[in-house]
Parts: sequence; structure tokens; C-alpha cells
Amino acid sequence: MSLTRLSPSPLRKYREALSHLIFPRMCILCHNPLLAKEKGICRHCTEKLPFTRIEGTKGNVVEQLFWGKVPIERAAALLNFRKGERPQKILHYIKYRNAKDLAIHMGNVMGERLLQNGMMHDIDLIVPVPLHPRRLKKRGYNQSELIAQGIAQATGITRHSNILIRTTHTETQTRKNRFDRFNNVNRVFELDRPEHIAGKHILLVDDVITTGSTLEACADRLVAIPGTRVSVAALAMAMGY
Repeated sequence: MSLTRLSPSPLRKYREALSHLIFPRMCILCHNPLLAKEKGICRHCTEKLPFTRIEGTKGNVVEQLFWGKVPIERAAALLNFRKGERPQKILHYIKYRNAKDLAIHMGNVMGERLLQNGMMHDIDLIVPVPLHPRRLKKRGYNQSELIAQGIAQATGITRHSNILIRTTHTETQTRKNRFDRFNNVNRVFELDRPEHIAGKHILLVDDVITTGSTLEACADRLVAIPGTRVSVAALAMAMGY
């Protein structure tokens, strides 16, 4: 008598179900069990996040960061970042706890909101802020690239991770003021095959905006290419730096 082999898909589902039974996946915010399709945080906690709700609002606080510095078409951040609140925990898990699925999930949420509020109108390409190869090797992934991946999935717009290259390894920005932040990242980014972005409208994606110095330095390189326009989106914004 021959035995029917399980196809890879049912077998994978069985292993995942067994794994979740032994090691249940919990929401990092409320610590309740996650449903099968939930990634990192549950639907209830996602709905209660402090959304900025500024997508598509002309002259919003994120756009103002770039006034007089570099021409930005549109700019927005999904969440308000305050010390000790939920967005800080989400960003900590994404950057330091290998929460790749959570980064993609938050990118999905951001992409859906950007679509709803018209910010993705005429965007041709999604480009994440790059990490230096040394930091990428140490962390194992670029959190901004994963967020950009989630936006691409939600919007159907192509993501390109090799347009911008970080050529200089810089110190962490965490405890620097605006002047020091800008000097830390000024002229550390280069472009690979710039002819591929000539005349395109790029959505530049980062994890968190504080002073905007990193995004400013990246955008400055991109808009130097004839006909290229840049809009900016970040998972969170931390104002007052």
C-alpha cells in the first residue's frame, strides 16, 4: 500500500501550527496571542497606534523640515514617536530584535494609508535609505528596506534597493543634535546607475525622522539627477530635536 505524501504547503502549515502551539506568537504591545495573519502586533493594537494623519496634507510638519534645504514634493510619517510609547517599542523590535515581519507589516499599513490619502500619486519608484555594508552585515538586514518592501506590497509600486549606496560608515545619530547629524551624514551617499532614475518621482523611505538630516542628504543626491523628484515617507517622526 502506498502512502500519499503531503504537499509542501500543508506540511509547512502543519509545522507552523505545531510551532505556534509550543511557542505561541504574542503581540509585543498587549501580549495577547496573535492570529495567523497578524505580524508582531495584533489588529486591535494596530488600530490604537498614534497615527499622525498628515499624509496628503500640504505643508505638514514633516514637509517643513526640508523647506529651504532640499526640494521635496510631499512628505509624511505614519506614527508620532514619543519616548516610552508604543512606536518606540515597535521601532526597537524592528531595529534590534530581528522583527522583520513586523517591519514589513508596518510598511503595509503605511502603504495603504499613503494610497488612501493620495501621497502615492505619480510615484514611480520606492527607494529605502541604505545602511553601510558594515552595519548591514552586523544587523543582518536594513529595517528601512523592509518597511519599503511592505509599502511596495501594499501599493504595487516597484522597490529598488540599490539606487542609493552608503559609502561611508558613520557614527550613530541617536544622541546628536541637528547640526551634528547633518555633518555626520553629509556626502556619505552615492548613486549607482543614476540614469535609471532620471525623470522619475521617487518615494524615499526611512524608519524614523528626527531632524531629517539623513533624508535630506539622500534627497540631495537624488534631485541632482535631471528631472528627478523626491517625496519622503517614514514609519515615525520624533519632533523637538
